[in-house]
Amino acid sequence: MARKASEIEARFGVRLEGPLDELNAARHVANDAASTKAPPSGERLEELFSFLRDRVATARKFAPAGRDYASFRTLYHAGLRAEEASSLELCDLHFGRGPFGRRARSTSATLR
Repeated sequence: MARKASEIEARFGVRLEGPLDELNAARHVANDAASTKAPPSGERLEELFSFLRDRVATARKFAPAGRDYASFRTLYHAGLRAEEASSLELCDLHFGRGPFGRRARSTSATLR
């Protein structure tokens, strides 16, 4: 409000209570901000994956249930954030690469 209050009051003759700067200011999100919710425990995650595995086994249509299980398992192991996960595309997946993003080498090439 301090930034534009005097200009608005001079131009329109009205003193504002200050919503301009709050609404127009860029929001800063710190990396060290404390989360409001604790992450789920290991037991809770195992319950989720157990439920999804059971769902795959008993689903009327395998494809959607299998897709859901594979998606959640991949997100869990890759440690992706929600926004990162939502922007994933098929071309981002490289199934032929090893755990460090390199192509798997044959044993003879490794020995050299």
